Amino acid sequence: MSMMQRKIHEKTRRKALSRGSLFLFCFICFIWSCFCAPAWSAEAQGSWPQTQNRSQPQPQLRKPQNQGVQGQGVQTWPQVPQVQGAQTQQTQTPYPTPPAFEPPPAPPLSEQEIEYYLEQMLLDEPETANSMGELMRRLPRYGMSFFRQPSSYAPLESVPVTSGYLLGPDDELVITLWGMVEEAFNVTINRDGMAVVPHIGAVRLAGYTLEEAKRVLKAQFDRYFTDYSMNLSTGGLRSLTVYVTGDVKQPGAYTISSFSTLVNALIASGGPSDSGSLRRVELKRGGKTIRVFDMYDLLLKGDKSNDVRLLPEDVVFVPPSGPLVALIGEIQRPGVYELKGDTTVEDILNLAGGLSFQAFKGRVQYYKVEGQRYRVVFEGDVSGLGRTLLSNGDVLRLFPVVDVPTVVHLSGPVGRPGVYGVKPGHTRISDIISQAGGLMPTASDRLELTRVTPTLQGPLTQRFEVNLKAALEGDDSQNLRLERGDYLLVHIIPDWEAQRVVKVKGEVMRPGSYAIVKGERLSDLLRRVEGFTSRASLKGAIFTRKAVAEEQRVALNRMADQMEKDLLDASTDFASSGENVNKDAFEAERKQRLALISRLREVDIMGRVIVKLDVPDLLKGTPWDFELEDGDALFVPEVSSVINVMGAVYTTSSHAYVPRMGVNDYINVAGGYLRSAHKRMVYLLKSDGTVIRLTRNTGMLSDKRWRAPKGLSATLEPGDTIVAPVKYSDRQSFTSFRDTIDIIYKVALAVGVILK
Repeated sequence: MSMMQRKIHEKTRRKALSRGSLFLFCFICFIWSCFCAPAWSAEAQGSWPQTQNRSQPQPQLRKPQNQGVQGQGVQTWPQVPQVQGAQTQQTQTPYPTPPAFEPPPAPPLSEQEIEYYLEQMLLDEPETANSMGELMRRLPRYGMSFFRQPSSYAPLESVPVTSGYLLGPDDELVITLWGMVEEAFNVTINRDGMAVVPHIGAVRLAGYTLEEAKRVLKAQFDRYFTDYSMNLSTGGLRSLTVYVTGDVKQPGAYTISSFSTLVNALIASGGPSDSGSLRRVELKRGGKTIRVFDMYDLLLKGDKSNDVRLLPEDVVFVPPSGPLVALIGEIQRPGVYELKGDTTVEDILNLAGGLSFQAFKGRVQYYKVEGQRYRVVFEGDVSGLGRTLLSNGDVLRLFPVVDVPTVVHLSGPVGRPGVYGVKPGHTRISDIISQAGGLMPTASDRLELTRVTPTLQGPLTQRFEVNLKAALEGDDSQNLRLERGDYLLVHIIPDWEAQRVVKVKGEVMRPGSYAIVKGERLSDLLRRVEGFTSRASLKGAIFTRKAVAEEQRVALNRMADQMEKDLLDASTDFASSGENVNKDAFEAERKQRLALISRLREVDIMGRVIVKLDVPDLLKGTPWDFELEDGDALFVPEVSSVINVMGAVYTTSSHAYVPRMGVNDYINVAGGYLRSAHKRMVYLLKSDGTVIRLTRNTGMLSDKRWRAPKGLSATLEPGDTIVAPVKYSDRQSFTSFRDTIDIIYKVALAVGVILK
């Protein structure tokens, strides 16, 4: 390796290391700002961050802390800040959001997937024996979605405390006296159930309701004060620990609010697992089952009468699920349902909300396990299964009514073309035209009716020519009756087309938008605008056409594709050449090259057409007096007095036109050529859009004059642009390549391409 190659290699390596260090530093700063900084700032202030809703601050939940309980950790959450004298507030959240991630529900099964599982099930093959079990697992189980949004059923952090609230240890009471005595103080019930109250001493309040405690305290204060009033309210309320066990997603001990109920505890644990029961949730207290709760009562009837409040050390136990049956097809709430007691087909259909509006009552399939395989034991009318008792694993499938389209298709110049429902053999052509909003002004008096009729020999296609005017006037011979699937086409007036418009701007006597007729030419348009102003530059006129823009877009994309292919091939050759290059730097350079080429695909094309304007009489009959099209635009600029220089020169600039100055003179005043410039070739972009390639011989004995191709001139005129191209090679540096692309853009801009 030569000394020069070593220096280049070392410089490339240092640049790569510098970029890598910068990226690593930015990544560390991003991680710090997203995760470490908020928690660090909150802990420095002694609290956890709050949500942005200041009207109802919600404490952020900490991860459950393991308190050493065998088998399961006791899960606790931060206390809600207390306010002295507050009448209704709790000391902590009523129940926690389950910390474990709850995956989103599986998408509903399509009709094709259901059909596949059922077909596989009916095959007497060992590998398809469990297809129905797979179907049962894929179907949504009714009621489980209730536990995916725990906050939707959470009691509020601050709720009114009713007079029937049962007091217990750790409850805080706010006692207020006014009248002959003005005092207010807070007392807390201790673990013995006693509250030490000023003036009257220790009083047992645990086990009393709030209203009963008020009477007890009033009687005690009456011994010391007269002519006074007393109020008793709650401050911070106690928390309690309950246990959620059995078939739940997160069994364990939970510290929750004293207002929490059985359902709150279930939500805190994430709800029953896939094998847990929703219909026999047991509440155990003191070793005995005191309540059995059915979630279906809450979900289907809104009945919470069995959702009782919990006490310390209560156990919420979820046993394994009872028998399960599946309802698929045209049912209001398809899914898997848990049975409770003797349940008939009629009962389960009512439980699922009944049949859907498009269910076909004449067909229901009843699948049952017989001989260790699923079999279709019934197929017929729904009423034939009404009193049939269901058992574990049964499946009911309900079918939709047959969809037989009775429509016709209407197209052409009518108010609302489209598909219209008909009564076959009764609906007539005039009825459909009326429903479509009538005919448009461009409609002719002819309608074509195409009808395809199925026969034993194959489809029979018929076409009828209808006198539309006679049909709308009620002539039965023309106002035909329609059949299912007919296609109606209202013909347009012959040779009709929408009005054509061209725009003329710039240095003309009457600029504006002009309506044209078919066959009108450019010379005709110039007569209508009454010629040009004295400042008009006819050579710099810009004529654009939409169809040409589309063709130029295709050509530009084709060029970008070819450039991309050539550059990728060049990069591959360079990478396999055996030269010692930094792989990371080379890959970064390759990506930037491709990104630059992709910019070529993101340009808007003007669709410029080269035109040589003149007065209408002289223009007529020339190749440039072409026929106008809709959307054409003509812009006539003012006479330019500058020469533009761009490309591989030191300064892209514009200079005043001086007749005695040539191409070299203007390149010199622009700073001269760059090192990467192709000094024996330049492009001269004429103001009319013509591109002339100028070449010269730079030999010692040559005159070094710029020469244009035969028939073209190298003489500069006001408004012309000189473009110095880059001398490109496959192995050139990235900087040179970037200059090449930059020049491509400037050239494109000069010939009528505008970047977005």
